[in-house]
Amino acid sequence: MNYLLSAPKLDPLNWETVKDALTILWQGLLAIFVVIAIIIIVLKLVNFCIYLFTITFPRISQNWQEKKAKKAAEQANMQNDGEDAPQN
Repeated sequence: MNYLLSAPKLDPLNWETVKDALTILWQGLLAIFVVIAIIIIVLKLVNFCIYLFTITFPRISQNWQEKKAKKAAEQANMQNDGEDAPQN
């Protein structure tokens, strides 16, 4: 690794340089895939917890959904009121 970073002349035909470059490449790709996998697992876990919450506490989740729908309707009405205003 130090050889790759401090080499005075990088030769693409030198196997040591190519080996170090490929090592850096696959480790970087592996790190990217691991981070993506962790994000996907966390999102699935959050969705599962929300699903369990809606099953366990249907009344609370129903009230929450009603409040959310009411807020969305109010925001839609505010946007519609803004569109109906005369424009100069």
